[in-house]
Parts: sequence; C-alpha cells; structure tokens
Amino acid sequence: SPRIVLLLVEVGPFMAADESIDEAVRIAAAGEFQQNVLRGEQHCLEQQLEELTHEVEKAKEASTSAKSWLFGSSDDQSGESIERARETLERLRQEKSDLDQLVLNLNQRLKQMESEYYLATSMIETCLHRPSQMDPGTLSKMKKSLLAFAKEVDPKRAHFAEILGRIMLRTPRFFMENVLSRHVHSKGALKDSQAESQSGSEFLPRLPFDVEATPLCEIFEIIDKLAEEAELQNAAAVVQLLNILTASGTLESAQEHVMRVVADKNTVMEQHDRQALEKS
Repeated sequence: SPRIVLLLVEVGPFMAADESIDEAVRIAAAGEFQQNVLRGEQHCLEQQLEELTHEVEKAKEASTSAKSWLFGSSDDQSGESIERARETLERLRQEKSDLDQLVLNLNQRLKQMESEYYLATSMIETCLHRPSQMDPGTLSKMKKSLLAFAKEVDPKRAHFAEILGRIMLRTPRFFMENVLSRHVHSKGALKDSQAESQSGSEFLPRLPFDVEATPLCEIFEIIDKLAEEAELQNAAAVVQLLNILTASGTLESAQEHVMRVVADKNTVMEQHDRQALEKS
C-alpha cells in the first residue's frame, strides 16, 4: 500500500518490533485475502447445505411413500423398503447436522477474523493518519514492523525505499516536520508547519505522468529529473520517486529505472559525505 510505504522513508535501522504490532501488521496485510478465501469456502458449504437439505426433503417423501405403500400391501419386502428409507433419511439428517456445524464454525471464524482485521487496520490507520495519538515508542515499533514485513514481501523495493528514506533524512523538510529546527522557528510557526505537513502527507501524490499515455522514454526522463532534484535535497522529488517505486499501476521497467538512478545518486552522495568528513 502506498500509504504504508510512505512511512518507510522515516524508518531508521531495523530492530525487532513488538510481537503484538508485528501480528497486527501481518493480520492487516493478509486479512482481506484470508477473509475472501473463507467467504469462498462459506459459499461452497452453503451450496452443499442447500443441496443436502433438498435431498433430506426427498428422503422424507420417500419414507412417507414407503409407509403408505406398506399399509396397502402384504409384500414381505415392504419392511425392508421402509428400513432402507429410514436409514437413508437418518444418514442425510446426520450429514446435514455435520454440515450445519461446519457452516456455524466457519461463520464464527469469519466474524473473529473480521474483528481482528478491523482492530489491526485501526491500529495502523492511527499510526498513518493520527501519529500524535500514539506514543513515540509504539509509533517507532509500528514503522519498523511495517518495514520488516515489506522486506519479506518485496525485499528489493523495500531496500530502495530505505535508501530513499536516508535521502529524505538530508532534506530541510524532514527537519521541519520532525521539529529538529526548533531554535529557528517560533512555536506558532512550528504548529502551522506541522499542521500543513500532516494535512498534506496522508497520501502519496499522483504520479507525475500518465502511465498509459506517456512514452517510456519520457517517463525515464521524468525519473532522471526527479533523481537530480532529490540529490539537491528536494523532499517532494524523493516522495515522487517513492511513489513511482511503489505504485501498483507503474510499469516495472520504470520502477527498475527508479532503482538504478536511486542507487547511483546514493553512491554519489555517500562519496561526497566521505570526502566532507575527510576534509573536516
């Protein structure tokens, strides 16, 4: 999810997250798929139950017919016919009872899963959209857990999301949004800046091109330009690169190009940092 990946840009070195938070992330990631699987199974069981109910009704009619036939016949086989009809009816009733229990258990599992999914996604939504309502420790663990899960699902993109996160750390916007330049601004200005930041960072921006209409060469040029701006500490360019990297509708070749240019720019910036340290 782009909203989840948006958090990755501010995650530091990975550390083991709290198990309850890890579990919430996994439930949120897999819960919708698992619910759809259970609903499919539920639909199949309900169809089987409907068919079995129909068979039970037919068996009842057969049993009634056998009894009616007995009273009008002296055939020795009439008793066997009634017994067979009774056994068939009892067997079908037992099968229906077992199937009823399976449907009941499945419905209970589905309700429990829906409840767990709601709680898990609510926790993540609070982290994403109302971070001020979470204590810093829990917020940090949530981000690390999201990153850990992203590494399991898509390690390559998660790796480059981390690199973009380190590039974001270099931008003035990062310092402004994390109140690291308190001594420069007044409290009122800081509050305005934070409010603007929170209102504008709920979602990643739109892609800077039309995926279907823009030629691939132009997309590559846009990515190159964004990479140049990111190197110059433009936070918006970093976010757009992250957007292209993670957007589900983006061409894979474009995402691969993002990875290449990000790797190149990161190498250049690391070299500049080392040179600056050596001179100091």
